[in-house]
Amino acid sequence: MIIGILGRPKKANEREYNIFSKGVTDVIIKYDSIPLGIIPPVTNVLSDIKQEEVKKICKLIDLCDGIILQGGSDFYQYDIEAIKYILEKDIPVLGICLGMQSITAAYGASLTDVSNHKKDGIPYVHDVILNENSKLYKIMKKNKIEVNSRHEQQIINPLTVQVSGLHDNVIEAVEVEEKTFCIGVQWHPEDMIEYDEDSKKLFDSFFLSCQNYAKNK
Repeated sequence: MIIGILGRPKKANEREYNIFSKGVTDVIIKYDSIPLGIIPPVTNVLSDIKQEEVKKICKLIDLCDGIILQGGSDFYQYDIEAIKYILEKDIPVLGICLGMQSITAAYGASLTDVSNHKKDGIPYVHDVILNENSKLYKIMKKNKIEVNSRHEQQIINPLTVQVSGLHDNVIEAVEVEEKTFCIGVQWHPEDMIEYDEDSKKLFDSFFLSCQNYAKNK
């Protein structure tokens, strides 16, 4: 299977890079799949994306059997255009941290700052209460899980996206009910998969959906 990762632009030492999380690529390889970097249009990261650039991104997405939206600091218009196309094609998609936030932004949600969900220099863990009507609850088979936490923003007014997990009234997980697999989590399961059974359950379910999508292409 081919699993796409939407690249994150980064500038350091006056040079521009496209970043792909090693944790995410390691998970893809662990599941005997091929990671494919979906590169953003560098010239338009901070401005409106051109239609021909959207088409190029869509061609890359068409090669994929699933998409992981990785974490990062900011999302841009190309993220939203890519997510809209992914959802239109009903390609399995897992959003991680910023990836979850960008899924909800594609549906019109807003973000605001949040405190006490990131502690500098200290590994921070808290529980998440799952919505018993959610796909995530069916995957985990329990209503409470423990997750890592290092985010500085939270989702407000999620509109049509179902909230599937909360911690202290902060939205920690979302999903789009009518899609085969569209789940976003505020934590980083790729960092816990080697020792955390719940992270493994999430990735098992995602890659099973990708496998089914590949069979029915």
